[in-house]
Amino acid sequence: AYRIFRGAGFTDEAIHYLSPVAQDATGDGVFDTDGPSRPADLEAAVTEWARGHVGPGKPLYIYLIDHGFADKFCAAGCSGGGSFTPAELDGWLRALEGATGVDQVTIVIEACQSGSFLDRHNQDVANSLSKEGRVVITSTGRANNAYASAEGAYFSDAFFSCLAESNSMKVCFEQGVSAVSATGVDQTPWLDDNGDGVSNENDGAAAELRVVTRFFRSVRPTIREVSVVRNGGNGVLTATVEEGAEEVELVWATVYPPSFREPDTVTINLNAPTVRLEPTGEPGRYAFNYLNGFTEEGDYRIVFYAQD
Repeated sequence: AYRIFRGAGFTDEAIHYLSPVAQDATGDGVFDTDGPSRPADLEAAVTEWARGHVGPGKPLYIYLIDHGFADKFCAAGCSGGGSFTPAELDGWLRALEGATGVDQVTIVIEACQSGSFLDRHNQDVANSLSKEGRVVITSTGRANNAYASAEGAYFSDAFFSCLAESNSMKVCFEQGVSAVSATGVDQTPWLDDNGDGVSNENDGAAAELRVVTRFFRSVRPTIREVSVVRNGGNGVLTATVEEGAEEVELVWATVYPPSFREPDTVTINLNAPTVRLEPTGEPGRYAFNYLNGFTEEGDYRIVFYAQD
């Protein structure tokens, strides 16, 4: 996410990057984080730091990724004061909006049960981020999990890849929905941009007008062809990938056997086998020998991914 915003033209000074541990997101040997991610640090970022950067026509973007529960985001652990509620974040945002007049706030939350930050459960308006002028996107609903991918999260991987091609928040939300749908699990991304606390067909008009930049001009890698050749319990998974703007870095597949069942507890782990496809020597061709991988009778579902 940090690299996407920097690539879109945001300076380091225009990004306030919080994390439980210092991180070098750009790989240049210099830490890019600005501090820890305790709730108090996020509050200070929203109510104090952001004041010098936002205003009418000068938007604020907030991206949150970590563990979550209903009405609870785990910024620095899930206990001992490490989490915050929708009402708390809403209060910090209202203080900023009142002080600066910022009229475009976009919040994206990647966490289990993150939809609880959007809806007005039991008509609890105060415990929701939904408000006119805000685009609120959550990677799943109030009672659903949000699952981790090989190197990120299924929704966010697709969402940020889409942003890197100068698409709108609405288009990128829809692509995130499609990516989650490919897993076949009950993860339900939500979008609310009309302030009613409901994600439905009435939303999208404001999100359609919001972009990180219109001039990113990146191009994603494209998976042109895949095949699975099965011989008893063994098999070969193959993918042909066309490079985009950058060199392909990683190609992998997630394998869902006939017996696969989605976890019934709050977790980011799907517990489905994930395998890495290696270059075969032919341009754009990657393969993995899946020895003793097909041990069950019935149909397997395999989803392929490529990352630059």
